[in-house]
Amino acid sequence: MIFFYLVKFIFINKSNEENNHLIFFLIAFVILIILIFFLLFDFILKKIITQRLKLNFVELLITTTLFSILYLIFFTS
Repeated sequence: MIFFYLVKFIFINKSNEENNHLIFFLIAFVILIILIFFLLFDFILKKIITQRLKLNFVELLITTTLFSILYLIFFTS
């Protein structure tokens, strides 16, 4: 998430509005919670059912990266 925060400042003009930073932190926090949820769900499936969740960690990381890039493109100006 720190990487995306730095990318935001590199590619997007710095503005004095604090709302943009707050929205970015909220979205990053939600993505972090979703990441932890999927990892816990995968762990539980492995222990109980002995099958892995088809959505592995790399696919989840790519998905969160794409959503972060979409946020950077569409919701910041």
